[in-house]
Amino acid sequence: MASIQGVALGTVTLTITLPTARQDGTAAQPSEVQSITILRDPGTGPATLATIANGTPAPFGATVSYVDQSPVTGTDAYSAFCTDTAGTQGATSLAVSVSVAGQTLAPLLAPTLTASNTGVAPTGEVITPSTVTLAPGGTQTFSASPAGVNWSAVSGTIDANGNYTAPSSGTSDTVNATSIATPSLSGQATVTITAAPQQNAQARK
Repeated sequence: MASIQGVALGTVTLTITLPTARQDGTAAQPSEVQSITILRDPGTGPATLATIANGTPAPFGATVSYVDQSPVTGTDAYSAFCTDTAGTQGATSLAVSVSVAGQTLAPLLAPTLTASNTGVAPTGEVITPSTVTLAPGGTQTFSASPAGVNWSAVSGTIDANGNYTAPSSGTSDTVNATSIATPSLSGQATVTITAAPQQNAQARK
């Protein structure tokens, strides 16, 4: 824990008691501490006041003090963290609580990240084109949105890329697209099949 007190007009002294345990419960000794970083937040975001290295001005005992020469009256919140020499990356943080104007502040937790999506979730697959007229055996390439679908046709044939071939007979067909990721999303396109016009037998004579 740390205590805070005013020592003169316009100054605040922070007295920081070094932790004897890490956040995972393992033991820690004050002599392990490599440095102490002190931050002040006047309500606009924390800024580093100082980083005090071990041995400056003397090896740490159980406590260390820092005087803030320019506090923002009534709005300052202080925090501190210790860094030790353990680990291959050279630093492990040890949390320290700081008491501000009689109120004890616990070590800060990790920030929470949230995200929102303002888009509208799809309610089905949209096939392009949605209607088409083909001769028997005619071809058409379809596309679907959202992408990533299984294609099928009632009478004709269609491959995985949406390349469709109309049947040789019949007057209509239906092309289906079903989302692979969300099978509940599907869509349809209508194919109208028109036979080539018959030439008048008398006209050929």
